[in-house]
Amino acid sequence: WVADAHLDRVSLYQASGELLASLGGRGTGPAEFSFPAGIAAHPDGRVAVVDSFNRRLQVFQRVGPNPAEGS
Repeated sequence: WVADAHLDRVSLYQASGELLASLGGRGTGPAEFSFPAGIAAHPDGRVAVVDSFNRRLQVFQRVGPNPAEGS
């Protein structure tokens, strides 16, 4: 996982550099970010994103076969 603060999104890449999925965009709603600054991937599949300018931590759980499908 990579946080892109300039595009306000987070992206998942394979070790080879291939983009698998992206999540986000500028905003204040669910799965939207304003300067995502950090990511923690949990062993159970959850991903936590520090959403700096929105002053929150968003946690996503993978719910489907696509890494971008989450809640």
